[in-house]
Amino acid sequence: MADASSDDKSRTTKREVDRNMAISSDQPRPESTYLRWSSLPLYIGVAAVLMGFYLVKPTTVLTLNTTSYEICATTFDYGLPIAAIISQATRYSHQAWEISALFEAKMQIYDPDRSVFGRIPFPDGRPPSLGLRLDEASLYVANLIDVKGKSLFPDEDTTSAPASLGIAALMTGQGWKPQMESASKQRETLLAGSRFQNGAISNHADRLEVSSRAIGQFAPFLAYYGVVYEDSESISEAVRQIEHHRDVLMIPDGSGKGMWKNLEGPPRFADARPWSVSNAVAAFGMAQVRSIIAAWPKSNSSMRAKVDSLDKYVFEILTAAVSDHDKESGLLHEQLGDETSSLMSSSTALFAAIVYRMASINADVFARNKLLQWAHNARRTLSKSIGSDGALDRSPGSVGTKPHGKTAVDPEAQSYLLMLAAAWRDCVCNGMCLEAYLQEKEVS
Repeated sequence: MADASSDDKSRTTKREVDRNMAISSDQPRPESTYLRWSSLPLYIGVAAVLMGFYLVKPTTVLTLNTTSYEICATTFDYGLPIAAIISQATRYSHQAWEISALFEAKMQIYDPDRSVFGRIPFPDGRPPSLGLRLDEASLYVANLIDVKGKSLFPDEDTTSAPASLGIAALMTGQGWKPQMESASKQRETLLAGSRFQNGAISNHADRLEVSSRAIGQFAPFLAYYGVVYEDSESISEAVRQIEHHRDVLMIPDGSGKGMWKNLEGPPRFADARPWSVSNAVAAFGMAQVRSIIAAWPKSNSSMRAKVDSLDKYVFEILTAAVSDHDKESGLLHEQLGDETSSLMSSSTALFAAIVYRMASINADVFARNKLLQWAHNARRTLSKSIGSDGALDRSPGSVGTKPHGKTAVDPEAQSYLLMLAAAWRDCVCNGMCLEAYLQEKEVS
């Protein structure tokens, strides 16, 4: 992979910031208010009511301060109606992958240090302890996970979708045996499934099918499971699955070079088109896996080469997708490479979040003006596409055709927008995007 030139890298300044930028304190605070009871199922209802008061607390005036990450994140102006966006995501998230996306989004917004992208996601080499404390993300997901079946979510016809709840189960299951046992059963079910010729886990139990979206759903779970149980083989399997899926799905040449096909399988089901949201989910999953490996001391010391490979894979997809954006809005098309397809909020938001995350993690490769300027433009476009009720227009600027025949609120787009907001905040608060933030505030 080519190194970024000095002119191509984002230039930032680490300066003391004390600008009188008034923001509303109804923006969520990263330092979450925790609820303390001893039995998880008993306090779900009460905690939900208390959270309502938390989200609508009175408005006060705050000033951005970069003295520390905690202070910066607390005083950061998202410029978005976060509570309303979360409300829409919660209302419409019903499938396993939608629920898992919202769990991740809430965690990044309210309690970022628990996320795999946090500063120390594995304190003392272990997953963060839940103990008697229930954060907002765990509160949301705890009763939505199936602890009785072989999978973490019922009525799914794919092997990967239920596994997308794996990290949620492992995080909320700390000290709760049924949840941990359910996560283990989910892993066994996943690994016992059918395999493609090269070893890639099939997305369906009844046919051999390799899906780009699937790798973003189950690979992070396998890697996180490896940390929880100190099972390096589980982390290695996550990386192998990414490699196997890439071997089958990546488009090697032509206009789509670097993008991933949507699905490989029987002719009746195969789909060689590079759907933008599937590519975004795959890239985000790889970013999660590389972050898990790098953050856990045991894997960081033994799998450094794999981290570099995963960065390469993310970069391939990311640069291929961004090169296909709509030049005016910055939005991505539903099908990459097809300018006749609708512009999509969901994939745009998630890819922009990936840019900010990876620029913060590996500046030498990802902190490039071209990528960051695209992310800034796309983020601004999306921020103008939110209704008064917090619903994000799923296809801003598209005329006539609706994306994939859908008309209702897209819960994934809502959650990806939250992930974008959190990634933007962290990029600003670690200094990488600080100058861009200040410039935007001066203009506004």
